[in-house]
Amino acid sequence: MEMQDLKPVLIHLIKIVLIETVYCTVAFYGYALFSFMFFGEGDKSFAYTKQNGYIYWCVIIIPPTLFNLIYLFVNFHKGDLGKFYADLLVQIFLIIFSFTVYKICTNV
Repeated sequence: MEMQDLKPVLIHLIKIVLIETVYCTVAFYGYALFSFMFFGEGDKSFAYTKQNGYIYWCVIIIPPTLFNLIYLFVNFHKGDLGKFYADLLVQIFLIIFSFTVYKICTNV
């Protein structure tokens, strides 16, 4: 693969990482605000339960995973292996990051 072939792949990789970073940041803060606004902040609030934590984690992780899997299949069927590998790399980073965050949050 030559450098001129690598440029669109790097642009695609940066685009996907930026989209997912913005989404995860918005979901991270947005769901917390949503949870406190609609479930309250009291002692017996659903916002402080373990089930809400699982919902919170799924809202942040599942949509980017679906987004990556769709792009993986689309780029594989197009035959664009450079973008396929970029999407695969982003998905692997997402899995490692989400598993690490999940383990840190559940052990506290």
